[in-house]
Amino acid sequence: MPALAGSLLALSACNKEEAAPTNAQTNNTSLLSREGGYEVVNGRLAFKDTAAFRVTMDKLVAGDMTEVRQWDEANGIASLREKYDRLESDTVNEVSIDQLAESGQLLWVPDARFASVLNEAGVVQVGDKIYKIEQHTGHTVPANKEELLINASWTSPEVENYEIKFEFSKEDNRPLTTVTDPSTGTPVLMRQGDLPWGQTEESTEVDINGNTLPKTWNGRPTRLKCIQWKVYWLVYNSIGMKTRYQKKTRAGWWSAIDASWIKCGGTFFYTLPVVPYGLLRLATGTDEKQDDDVVEKTLFWTSVANIEVAASHSGHWATYKGAQAYKRM
Repeated sequence: MPALAGSLLALSACNKEEAAPTNAQTNNTSLLSREGGYEVVNGRLAFKDTAAFRVTMDKLVAGDMTEVRQWDEANGIASLREKYDRLESDTVNEVSIDQLAESGQLLWVPDARFASVLNEAGVVQVGDKIYKIEQHTGHTVPANKEELLINASWTSPEVENYEIKFEFSKEDNRPLTTVTDPSTGTPVLMRQGDLPWGQTEESTEVDINGNTLPKTWNGRPTRLKCIQWKVYWLVYNSIGMKTRYQKKTRAGWWSAIDASWIKCGGTFFYTLPVVPYGLLRLATGTDEKQDDDVVEKTLFWTSVANIEVAASHSGHWATYKGAQAYKRM
C-alpha cells in the first residue's frame, strides 16, 4: 500500500522535521504541521479541528500497523502506543503490561490507532478542546485554560467530566446463533448480542489437533491470545479485534514472542444512534503478518458515542514452530 503509506508519512513528516531543534515534551513551543492539520503543543497532538482529526484517523484506520508505527514514530510526541511497545520489550519488568493495565496502573487503549494519537498521559486536543482520557473517566478542558489540565482541576465549572465504561472481560459468553449476512444473504455462525464496553479476550494453549503448543527454546509455554474490543473515548469510539502470540515467563506472566505467521479476521454487525435508526451496518476485515507477535484490525470508528454490536465473530490464527493454533470468538 505505497500510496497510503506515503500519505500517512506526509501527515507527520513536517512535525518530525520541525520538532528536531526543540523538546516539545517540556516547553511551550508549538510546532505547526504544514500538511497534517495538527501541531505539537506541550507534548500533545493538537488538531486544527474535527475535520483534521477525522482525516488523520481515517488514514490510520485504513493503514496497516507498519504504516501506523511509521506515522507514530514521526508525529513529534511520545505516544501511548510507543509506551506500550517500550513496556512490552522491557525484560526486567516484574509484572506484565496486562497486569499493569488490569490493576489500574496503566491506561489501556486496545485500539493502537487511537493510542498513537494520545500522548503517554492520555491527552489529545481537537479544535478548542483538550481531552484527557483515563480508564474510567474522561475530562474536556478548554484549550485556553490549560492550567486546569496541568493542575487536574476536574471540579472546575469549566471542565466537563464523563464516565467511561471499560471492562476487562475474560470470556465471551454471548450465545452462538446463525445470522444472515445482509451483504451476501448467506448464513453465518456468530455471537449474538452487544459486546461490553472495553476488551473481551480469550486464549488457547493447544493447536488445531488438540496438542499443547510448542514451547520456546528455553522451555517456556506459549499461547494464542484473542481480543475483541468496543471502546468509547469521548472523541473516538471504535470496534475491532486483535491476535497476540505470547510466551509464559519464569515470573509467571505472559509476554510477546514472534510467531512465524499470525492473523485475525472477522465481521461485526452494528447499529448507530443516527438516522436511519436501527439500520444494521456491516464492518469486516483481516490483518496478517509473518514473523510478528501481534496483528490487529480496527473495523470501524466514529465520533458517535453509542456503537451497539448486534452480532460478531472473529477468527484468530498463529503458526509457531510448525504448529497452527486457531480460536474463534
